[in-house]
Amino acid sequence: MQGSLRYVIFTGANERAIIATCRYFRKEGIQFSLIARPGKDKIKLTHYKCHIDAERKLDTLDHNDMSTCVISIKNKHPNDILHFVPTAESINRVILAKREMFKQAGLNVALCDDKIYAQVSDKESFIQLTGMFGVNSPENIPGLNENNIPFVAKPRKEFSELTGEKIYPHLILSLSEYVDFTRKHAPEEYFFQKYIDGESYYYLMDFNDPINPIIRYQRNLLQQSQGKSIIAAICCECPDKLFEQQVILALRSVNYHGLIMVEMMKIDNESWLIEANPRLWGPFQLAIKAGIKPVSNEPVNADSESHTFAHSYLWLGGLIANIASGEKPRRYFRKGESLAWFIIKTLRHDIYLKKETIHLFFKEIASPFIEICKNKSHKTNKW
Repeated sequence: MQGSLRYVIFTGANERAIIATCRYFRKEGIQFSLIARPGKDKIKLTHYKCHIDAERKLDTLDHNDMSTCVISIKNKHPNDILHFVPTAESINRVILAKREMFKQAGLNVALCDDKIYAQVSDKESFIQLTGMFGVNSPENIPGLNENNIPFVAKPRKEFSELTGEKIYPHLILSLSEYVDFTRKHAPEEYFFQKYIDGESYYYLMDFNDPINPIIRYQRNLLQQSQGKSIIAAICCECPDKLFEQQVILALRSVNYHGLIMVEMMKIDNESWLIEANPRLWGPFQLAIKAGIKPVSNEPVNADSESHTFAHSYLWLGGLIANIASGEKPRRYFRKGESLAWFIIKTLRHDIYLKKETIHLFFKEIASPFIEICKNKSHKTNKW
């Protein structure tokens, strides 16, 4: 007898998106199983740890280890149909590279093929693709040169061809950051773009049906330094319909399907592509509130209130950690908008400030908060 659908999530990366997905699954009564990362996986600090049905033996992503975990879940739930949830690019690429192996293990993978995925996921190739359809991107800078400061160093591919590790963009805003980058990184693995600064937006796209994609919009308010994770955001109306149509045409041209977030920056009514993430993204809790679901065969309904504080996103732990590290978060607040007021109004909507994740909330903010207090104490003593 055929059982119900059961969704499979590999944890240990992109935790906030995973928490949002687990929360949605539990609320909707959808069956799911977690495959935990060995060691200090944050999911183990939440009530969702009861859904851990397998744990990887290796901390590295090994396809044999991962498929063994899938087989273990299939043995526990032999009548259920297992479906993969695409939480992180590193995991998605392993799954796609060994798609047949995971299919044999009992896991359905409803993603495009690995070549299409890489073309959309890798920053340089996606910029080239969308450029063919009229999408603007920041001006390219030929080569690494300190005279071009400020600029952004973006990895050509998601993973280093030298080390195999995931590599990240770097904002080069000062000479010291330039020197630090040249010492620690291989310039040939990056391309360079002019630094721009404007309003920041996410296009939240369910592209499982490319003919009628489901699209919502998010305006970013606060971001960790170096262009890392979004700390605060709100739902908004479409910032640029032409940009949206150009991106849709680009994705259709390569037969992409699946979830994808496209990041755009707007300056003086002109839109500039930053990057795309073909997976669940960090502030996915906000996407769910707006009507984007982590799985495509579930009904889509946005909450009745469209642009209220209930349709906002806050990750207080990310803010405190950034401040504690001595770095300055990037602000996108408009004139008259206040960070303090936003936190006061949205704190109860914090991604982790919920009963099932409260332990993780306090665990995450405790150490950096203590560090901030120590730093302030030292500065006071000096005065």
